[in-house]
Amino acid sequence: MSAYFCVISKNDTFNVSAYEKAFDELSHRGSVSSHQVANPIFLGYKMYSHSSMDTCIKIENEQLIATRDFFGEQTLFVFENNDILIISSEYGAILSLIDLDINNDVLESYMHTRHLVVLRDALYNGVQQILPGETWTINLNTFDKTINVENVYSLFDANLTENFKTRTEESLIDELDELMKLSIKNIIPNVKFASVVSGGVDSTLVSHYVKNMTDTFLSINHKDKDYVTYENVSEYFNVKCKVLYEKEWSQKLNYIYKHLKSPLFSHSSVGCYFLSLLAKQNECEVLLTGDAADAVVYGGKNLSDYEMSLYNQYKDAKYNHIEKPITLHLYIPQTVCLESDMLGKMNQVDFRSPFLNKDLLRFTLNLPIKYRYNLEVDKHMREKYLLKKLFIKYFSEEKILPKQGFSGYPNESKKYMNVDIKHEDRDIEWKLLNLEYFYRSRSDIR
Repeated sequence: MSAYFCVISKNDTFNVSAYEKAFDELSHRGSVSSHQVANPIFLGYKMYSHSSMDTCIKIENEQLIATRDFFGEQTLFVFENNDILIISSEYGAILSLIDLDINNDVLESYMHTRHLVVLRDALYNGVQQILPGETWTINLNTFDKTINVENVYSLFDANLTENFKTRTEESLIDELDELMKLSIKNIIPNVKFASVVSGGVDSTLVSHYVKNMTDTFLSINHKDKDYVTYENVSEYFNVKCKVLYEKEWSQKLNYIYKHLKSPLFSHSSVGCYFLSLLAKQNECEVLLTGDAADAVVYGGKNLSDYEMSLYNQYKDAKYNHIEKPITLHLYIPQTVCLESDMLGKMNQVDFRSPFLNKDLLRFTLNLPIKYRYNLEVDKHMREKYLLKKLFIKYFSEEKILPKQGFSGYPNESKKYMNVDIKHEDRDIEWKLLNLEYFYRSRSDIR
C-alpha cells in the first residue's frame, strides 16, 4: 500500500518547506519514502509491503498522469485553483496547505444513504476524488485534463453467462475455488501478514486458503454485541482475539476523527482501526480480510430512490442497457476501501481482500442469478449461494450463521462523549452523532 502527494505550482511561489511539511502529514510510514523536487513540481510517495496495485502518480512528457486502481482500494483526492494543483491520498496533506470549508452537499447526501458516500465531489469544497479505474492526464502547460476510465460494467459478458447456464454447479464451484486461490496468491506479501477470522463465511474461507502460509489469525469481538465470533470456527484456527468494550471503543473516537479529517465512513470504522492496531501489535504489516464479498459475489442491495439516483450518476452512459443495480462501485470504494485504506494507514497496516480481483468479479458478475441469490434453498444459503457451496467444500454447513455487521457501539458512544442527541430512529441518531463528533474534532484542531 502506498501514500501519494503531489504539488504543482502555477505561479512563481514554490514553497518546498511547506510541501515537505504537508508530505509529512501523510500517516503512512512505509519502508520506502521518497520525494523529488523540480520546480514547479513536488512529488512524493511512501510505500511498504509491495503489491500489484496500479494506483500511481507520475510525470511523463510534460504531463501529470494520476491513476487509481480498478476497485478504488487506494484513494486519490485532487484540489486545484489558480495558484496550485494538489493530488493526495489523504485529506490531511491538502488541508495543511489550504484552509477549506466543508462541502455541505456531501453531508446532506449522507442523511439519505446508509453510509457516508463520497463520489466525485469530496468532503471539502474544491476537492474532487479520482474515481476507481480512472486515469487523469493533465497537461502541465495548459492544465487541461482528460479522463479515461475502466468501468466495472465492461466486465459483463452475455456469452459468458450463456456458457455458465450450461455448466454443472460442481464445475462452477471448482472454478470459483481456483479463482480464489489465484487471487490469494496475487495478494500474499513478502512481509509478515495475518488473516482476519470473524466467524463468518467470507473471512473464514480466506483464512482457510492461507492456513499454511501464516500462523497469525486475528479477530475483534465487541463485548455483548457480536453474536457471530471466531469461536464458531475455533477448532480450525488458533485465533488471537481483542475484546472491545463500549468505553474503549468510544474513547478512541476523537483520535480517529482528527486523523481522518472526516466523519466515519460506516459503523465499522472504529473496529477497523482496532483490527489494524492488533495486526501491528503482532508485527504484521498486511491483514487479509473477506471485505467486499457481499458486493462481488452477491452483487445486489436494496437501494433507496436517492441511492439509485447516485448509482445512475456514477454509471457510464454507454452501459445503460445493463439494468442490474450493481453497487460495487457505489458503496465499496467509498466505505470498505476508503475505510480500510485510511484506518489501516493509522497503524501502517495494509488491508487486502481476495474478493477485490477482476477475474473473480468477471466470473461472479456473469453468473446466472440463482448462483448469487437462490430462492429455492433454505434461507441461510440464499445470498452468495455459490460461495457458500464452496465454503461447505471445506467446512460443515452448520458453520454458516446469519450475517452480522461489525458496528461496535455507535449509539452507545454518546454516554462517553458528553452528547445528548436522541432520535427514535437509531440510524439517524448515529448519523447525527457522527457529524457532531466530526465537527467537535475540527473545532479542537482550530
